Amino acid sequence: MQAGIQFARAHVVSFSITLSAVVLSIFAVTYADIISGASSVASSTNVTITQLTIAKPTDTAEGDVMHAAIAVNGGSPVVITPPTGWSLILRTDNSSHTAGASYWKVAGASEPSSYTWTIDSQTRAVGGITRYSGVDTSNPIDAFAGDTGASNTSVAPSIT
Repeated sequence: MQAGIQFARAHVVSFSITLSAVVLSIFAVTYADIISGASSVASSTNVTITQLTIAKPTDTAEGDVMHAAIAVNGGSPVVITPPTGWSLILRTDNSSHTAGASYWKVAGASEPSSYTWTIDSQTRAVGGITRYSGVDTSNPIDAFAGDTGASNTSVAPSIT
């Protein structure tokens, strides 16, 4: 059973990284002055998790755009509820195996030290937040795409 859990984690991490890369490339193409800042990550090794709390990146300032990638074991049956103020970019389910969701939020003048996603079932979860400065805060996401697969190599779909 442990090998199965490690396999699922490999897919979850791979999915999160791919989703982040797709969003980052969107930002980079649209705005040349965008700067990536600190990131923070969190994971659960306890199957009784109902929340995933991720620290706010340390250098986040008012007006920065934060991008969060959350992944859970369990796929489509699992409901992921973001903290207040976070907007869903895309959720991709790989059947009932894993699910990945990407969110964004513009940092305000007063932000909490961490953000908590609520997960409706008992499962493992992993996630991370990266902050970006220089992003158009009224329209931070120009395009996005998602895909699923069943291999150790994650492939992001092309977007224009």
